Amino acid sequence: MRTRDLILIIGAMACFTMAIATLILINGQTTHRSERNIQIICDELQKLNGKPCQLLQPSDTETKLFAFIRRR
Repeated sequence: MRTRDLILIIGAMACFTMAIATLILINGQTTHRSERNIQIICDELQKLNGKPCQLLQPSDTETKLFAFIRRR
């Protein structure tokens, strides 16, 4: 292998690693936004009727499914 080949392989690996890291960060942000949105809805419901909120946080699978459906 030549030096150029090694540089190309290392560059491809770096790009792949950055893509995976970006996906992990986006997934974390999506989960955080989902939890925050549910909290905002709960706060509004409590203001309206004064009862404790019965909404549950979605599971990780539900969050991914809803995000997939929204993208389509």
